[in-house]
Amino acid sequence: RAELAVLDVVGPGGSWAAQLSTRTGWLVGLSGLGGEPLLAAPLQLNLWRAPTDNDRGGFGSSSYAARWLAAGLDRLDVEEGSPAGASSEVGLSAEGEVGLRVTYTFHGCGLLAMKWEVDAHNALPAPLAPGLMSVGVTTSLAAGLDQVTWYGRGPHESYWDRRSSASVGLFSSPVDDMHTPYVFPQAQQPRPP
Repeated sequence: RAELAVLDVVGPGGSWAAQLSTRTGWLVGLSGLGGEPLLAAPLQLNLWRAPTDNDRGGFGSSSYAARWLAAGLDRLDVEEGSPAGASSEVGLSAEGEVGLRVTYTFHGCGLLAMKWEVDAHNALPAPLAPGLMSVGVTTSLAAGLDQVTWYGRGPHESYWDRRSSASVGLFSSPVDDMHTPYVFPQAQQPRPP
């Protein structure tokens, strides 16, 4: 059976292509309006981030970080899924699983809208309440994509302790400048409006 489903989208601005894995449903390739590849790795569910000082608090195996590691949040195993837009399961450990449904909507103007529905009610054993440490999407971009533009707070990250110092507007920055180099991992707020 074919491993990839290729979608060619033609719109007023030109054409672009997307490749979806028929095994997992992940978006594994995306070419822009000029035909250049945009992704270097698939878009995929991520339930892990570096533990913060607060996550590591507690004694030994009682800390959130230790319990998340024991549950396998740092090593997801994607089980056989169905075609893109359908349901698939992401296995965590013998004790948990996460249901996932991703819906991709491709527009002729070049816009790709994604809806990620995550069902985590069976993700963790009871002692891990209140829940997951992080739910997000990861990928790697093709070389040469080194600028980011956003509408929101900026130009610096705007976690609650810095929020009032970040104004709302349209900002642009090199990707390398989007990281705040804390000595130890800390929660970072993206740049919301």
